[in-house]
Amino acid sequence: MASSKSGASRSHAESVWRPTSPNVPRGNSPLYYAATGLFGELAGGSGANIGTRLKRPFECVIAPWLDAARFSAAMNSYGLSGMRFPTFSVTYEGQRLQGALLKIDDPVRAPLVPVNFYLLDALRKVTGRDLFLEAVQRKKDFQMFDKVCGTDEIRRQLKAGKSAWEIVESWKAGEQAFRQQRRKYLIYTDPALTQSASANEFKPVQPVESKPALALEPKPVRTPVVTNSTEASLAPLVITVSKGDTAAKIAQDLGVTVSDLAEANPGTNVSRLKVGQKLKVPRPEAK
Repeated sequence: MASSKSGASRSHAESVWRPTSPNVPRGNSPLYYAATGLFGELAGGSGANIGTRLKRPFECVIAPWLDAARFSAAMNSYGLSGMRFPTFSVTYEGQRLQGALLKIDDPVRAPLVPVNFYLLDALRKVTGRDLFLEAVQRKKDFQMFDKVCGTDEIRRQLKAGKSAWEIVESWKAGEQAFRQQRRKYLIYTDPALTQSASANEFKPVQPVESKPALALEPKPVRTPVVTNSTEASLAPLVITVSKGDTAAKIAQDLGVTVSDLAEANPGTNVSRLKVGQKLKVPRPEAK
């Protein structure tokens, strides 16, 4: 009996997410960090924001000079598996920022690291701005960028004007070789090497013939204040209440209101949450 209680205690402890930093507040935050961290390293100083100051760390790409509808359409046109990019706009410190949210629906299939380079491509396609070249002109130190990439080769490819498709293709052979080499050491199954996942494996999008930026996109449309209305149809998130959590803190961290929490959890007194309690959190809409 004591053993059973001990096992239950361990199971509960393992289900609680312990933030490793202020910018990794939730259990799925590392997924978004992989998808925009490299992009953010290059975009610093350009006015682009990846949500680290908006309680959406690494979950969006927005800027005062970006058109949400065009940028969202450009990212969705790549057909990246397990991901979508709804429009998003917000007012921060009196400034209107807009662009796209990142939504990871299937972490197994989502090509997280390639997203960084497709973001660069989409911005260049929609605005004509090359954030890598702008970083070079600002005399940016690329030491951290190269360290995270594990090589300076990707930086050299960006400098040579390579597209996201070409960059991702260049590492595919090495990636597959590494997956095969490590396979015998894994204590779990690598979905990328299973028969069921192989059919869904991410295949980079072949770039089309280059044309002037304005010729590739339709005429800009006015972006509504609430742009990601499709979120309402998604199932709510389910979190585990941790020590120190209150309804107000959870609502603030996840971009909803206390009333939203109460409505999503009928019969639950959200003013008296208990550690270990499961709580439904409705998907937040852009404000």
